[in-house]
Amino acid sequence: MLDGIRLSKDQTAVVVPGIDSEGRKHVLDFALGSSENLEVSRELMSRIVKRFFTCEHR
Repeated sequence: MLDGIRLSKDQTAVVVPGIDSEGRKHVLDFALGSSENLEVSRELMSRIVKRFFTCEHR
């Protein structure tokens, strides 16, 4: 799951949250961009996968 948080008119933080086995949320990674666009999201997910997290596509 990715979530976009608008920081200002021109900047959005795209965040990858993770949930541990006890139900606590953690920020796994984030990227700054002008929007939640495909390029920012793909690059962010590539970094997560390189760190051995798996992604399930739905």
